[in-house]
Amino acid sequence: PMTQVSDSKGTSGHSGEIVEKGLPKHEQEETLNGVWEGIVQQSGATYPVVITIRASQINATSGTINYPGLGCGGSITLTKISDRTFLYRESIERGRDKCPDGGLLSLASSSNGTVDWKYLDPNNPSQVLATAILRRTATPAEGSAGSRGEPLKSLPQKIKSFLDNKYPGWIFTPTTSGADIECYDTETKRQPSLALGDFNGDGKTDFAVRIVQKRTLYLFEFLSQGIGFVPHVLYKVPGSEVYGVLKTEPKGKPTQINIVYDVDVLFETECGSIPQLYVVRNGKVRNESPRD
Repeated sequence: PMTQVSDSKGTSGHSGEIVEKGLPKHEQEETLNGVWEGIVQQSGATYPVVITIRASQINATSGTINYPGLGCGGSITLTKISDRTFLYRESIERGRDKCPDGGLLSLASSSNGTVDWKYLDPNNPSQVLATAILRRTATPAEGSAGSRGEPLKSLPQKIKSFLDNKYPGWIFTPTTSGADIECYDTETKRQPSLALGDFNGDGKTDFAVRIVQKRTLYLFEFLSQGIGFVPHVLYKVPGSEVYGVLKTEPKGKPTQINIVYDVDVLFETECGSIPQLYVVRNGKVRNESPRD
């Protein structure tokens, strides 16, 4: 897909807009193989979902599903294909005390390259309990499983292209050797410099990315505009590695500093230490970190 980057003028914190054209029709596959991500809407609550699909055989394990904000996940099994709609059953393997097991999922591919995701009542499949719009963030090859069968969250190609053009040679910022990140969930430990959530409360998937390029550390939030992203540079400091990790705290729930926000909130945090806190207000990202 093509990416167009145009400079934003007169907007504090913006470094341009990435305009996404969407997957061309000839690039859309008959299967849904790849990594899909989105923000779930359920009874006024929102939280991210990440689905990795590797196979499309009926009654066989097709891939994995993770709810990073809820702390649960597991595998999915394809049960039926009807026209452009794929039906799956969840098997929750982590966080069973946080998410119900045996849920039914309906994934319907659309002509614009997105997927309409629905969570159905397993006792009454005609009742929709939650919805989301998913976007493919990695191809089948990029979405291969890591250790323990966990999916690797990936950046949309438009964000990758922006970083490649503006910050050639960039990499995700590594954590300091020996850093204690055992108190974080599996997803956070696997990619401590990448987080996603609905940071501005518009129902679209936003990305937080921490990179290093030429011994300089950068932290970005890429806020989705539906057809693209607006990048915000949260900081630029000398360095090549960090100790803490990025983590999204979902809206409506008490955060680790016991404050409830009406949007998903980005934390850059160390276990047991006071975090750096970033909140989007009126389209701008503000550091609202607590004081000692």
